[in-house]
Amino acid sequence: ALAKKGARVVLTDKAESMVLLKRNVEENFGKEHHDQVKVAVLKWGTPISRLPAGCQGPFDFVVGSDIVYGYKRNYRALLRTLREVEGQGTEIFLAIPDRKESKQIA
Repeated sequence: ALAKKGARVVLTDKAESMVLLKRNVEENFGKEHHDQVKVAVLKWGTPISRLPAGCQGPFDFVVGSDIVYGYKRNYRALLRTLREVEGQGTEIFLAIPDRKESKQIA
């Protein structure tokens, strides 16, 4: 939605999710917003300098939704990454659902 409003957007995820993320970008944005939407692999805690140019920040906004889940929530690495990509005035919005994950496998 932000890209369609004119914002330059960087979408990140784990390496194993890149095929799906790229397909979602293509289906939702097509070629129309190609220059405005970048896709990059990001493992939290990895130095941002390893990202392609234009994906390193600082960013005006960081938006994350449903980005931490499972029993191994790595908040420290997430916080390190957020500190690397923020600049003066960066606003960070995170939506993290409160899930009561079962310890049993159904």
